Amino acid sequence: MRAFIMSIWASFALVWSWSGGVLGLDSMQVAKILRYDANQKQWFAPNHLPQLALQLSFDKAKLLKIVIENPRLFAVEDLWGFLDWVGESSAWTEVNLKGYTEKPLKKHLKGAEHAWVNRSHRAEFVLATLHSRGISSYLRLSLLPNQILTGKAPQLVCNFSGHPQDFSDFKLLGTALCLDGQGDCVMVHGDDSRLKITLNATRLRMEYHNPDTENLPMVPNFTRLSVQLQNELIDDYGAYFKHEQSLAVRAFIETAPNLFNWQSWHWLESVSANKIHPQILREILQLSNPPAEILLYSEKCSDGRQMQVLSNGQGRLILSVE
Repeated sequence: MRAFIMSIWASFALVWSWSGGVLGLDSMQVAKILRYDANQKQWFAPNHLPQLALQLSFDKAKLLKIVIENPRLFAVEDLWGFLDWVGESSAWTEVNLKGYTEKPLKKHLKGAEHAWVNRSHRAEFVLATLHSRGISSYLRLSLLPNQILTGKAPQLVCNFSGHPQDFSDFKLLGTALCLDGQGDCVMVHGDDSRLKITLNATRLRMEYHNPDTENLPMVPNFTRLSVQLQNELIDDYGAYFKHEQSLAVRAFIETAPNLFNWQSWHWLESVSANKIHPQILREILQLSNPPAEILLYSEKCSDGRQMQVLSNGQGRLILSVE
């Protein structure tokens, strides 16, 4: 059981780790990574990336900003090539430009069409902002202090209108009769069929089902175990469900970023502060069969609706708003 939990946390740590790339290095280190053309007096990215001009900004000999100029609009593969170059690919989370952002961050988002953050376990994070100028574009990569993202989030606002158009990355299944109020609309994510939405005018249910996930094992005769072993199992269950909470943020919030006004870091801070009580974990461990649904997190929206995240401990996560 403990090995199973630790393997989950090891994979989760990889998701949220950040390689840092070239940002934060001094000028001598940067010169070993980037290519400088003396004739053009211009810096360029390493050869495995598109050879676009780079503008570098240093502060106290530390590289804090890179602006990548593109005479055309960025192709998706080129954009993510540069993002993956400066940060762990799976750790990028998109910023909801229509949502709440801390005042110190707003000035860095000015004019951006899209923005992403890559958080580290150090004192900085990378902010990437994409801008267009007619037929040309540029990508700005900035190293910023983590304190910018630690502002208190406002009350949660739910922007769910009951219409499928709220979910542009999802495809409507079946007929469109649901648009006229005839039954529920069912949608599936365009890139990941494990993500599904069922909605009507008043209720939203998002599901993420990963059948490859190892099921949460039940423990026979839990009450007969020693107190020390019981407490260890409670800690293990707590770690498992903490991972489930964070996975839900990535599965639901980041695939529909405009659904709420919070950013990914607001969600992570909130769920971290709302752990499942050890007594509830003890009651689950005393069951002979896992419960159908386990409440991982709950938050009241400003309009009075309730947002809940649930798990069945068998690879299925649910987010509901009603």
